[in-house]
Parts: sequence; structure tokens; C-alpha cells
Amino acid sequence: MSIISTEQAIQIGIESIRLRDDIPPKTKEQALRLLGKLEQADWYRNWTKESIIEALNDYKERTGKAPTVTNLKERGMPNSVTVRSVFHMSPSLVLKRLFPENRRINGADSEILNSFGFETEDDWLNCFVEQFNKHREEGMCCKTYNALRDNGTPAWNTIAHHCKITSWSELMKKTGVEYIKNKRETAHDIYISNATSPLVDKLEALMKERRKLNQELIDLWDRKGLL
Repeated sequence: MSIISTEQAIQIGIESIRLRDDIPPKTKEQALRLLGKLEQADWYRNWTKESIIEALNDYKERTGKAPTVTNLKERGMPNSVTVRSVFHMSPSLVLKRLFPENRRINGADSEILNSFGFETEDDWLNCFVEQFNKHREEGMCCKTYNALRDNGTPAWNTIAHHCKITSWSELMKKTGVEYIKNKRETAHDIYISNATSPLVDKLEALMKERRKLNQELIDLWDRKGLL
């Protein structure tokens, strides 16, 4: 027994309904419309970087032109949300990186800004935000950012240079990103705040011994009838 994909099953359902004459026209129309929307959905596909790139290259081979963000809405293409979640980068930047012709400004073939395909300051800053937020749980500073960033994305200082920013802190402030407090530091802070000094321990011991002696004295007076 052969195994078919969810997409194939949906297509079979669509073709089967189209061939049936026993379904009321309005019901048939509604069923085909709903299955058509389902066919365009991405939830049942297990997209990976490799399969997305393959789909984009197939599109270019079929149509003779590089796909744009608008084309990601078409049948068989990964949608924009999927591209962003897989690559951790805006769909437009992914397409510019994969297809040099998409890096040209307003169709001007002679002008290409850079190898990353960023056309505006927002392109650079959005890349920084996406990479920072993706890796910040692993620990983040200017050096670790450059070490952890995805292959093919610019270093923080390259981004800063193109945005006329002079420091890491200024770049963080400009983009509004924030550090995540280290869990170990938090636990350490709690431990220090609850700790007692040797002097406090000594005082508590003396007070405990004094209470014990007082109680013994009270018991002695009680036995002698002095209370």
C-alpha cells in the first residue's frame, strides 16, 4: 500500500468532488472553495531550508524569473510566515540573498548595494534584531553576536557601519533589543541576599544559649518555690 502526502490527498478530494454530480451545486462550490484554501495552507508541509530553496529555484526555472514576496502566496510555494520562521530573516531579504537580480533598486540593473541584498537601513537593523533575538538565550554581547550569528549574515559592526552607528550599545538602543538576565546570576543573587555572615551566626548562637540558661534558671526557681 503506497503512502500519499496530505497535499496529494487534498488534490484527490478536489478532483473527486468536481467529478460528482450527486452533490448540490452550492455545497459542491463551498467544498471546493474550502479545499482550495486548505491546499494553499502551509501547516501540513515539513518545510526545511533545503526544500524552500528547492521550491524557489523550481519557480524560477518554471517561470524564467526570480520569485518575489508576492509569489510566495502561490500554490506549492512556502508562504512568508514559513520562510521567516525557517530562516529567521524577513522573506524579502531571503529572496535578495538567493537571487541577485532581486537586489537591484527599482529595476536598475546597474546598481547593486551589497552582497547581503540590503537596500535600506531598516533591512540592516531588522537583520540585527532577528539574529539578536534568535541567539540571545545563548548569551549575548558584541563578540558572541558575531560568533553565533547565522552564516551569511553580517557582523554587528558591519551593520553599525552601514547605519552610521558607532557602538554596540548604540545599536542595541537603536533597535530596542534587550539582554535576558542569566538564570545562574539570578540564583546567585538570591543566594547572596539570603546568606548570613559569621558575626550574625555567632550572635544567634549566643542568644540561643542565653534563652537556654534563662529557662534553666526559671525551672530552678520553680522547684524551690520562688516563683
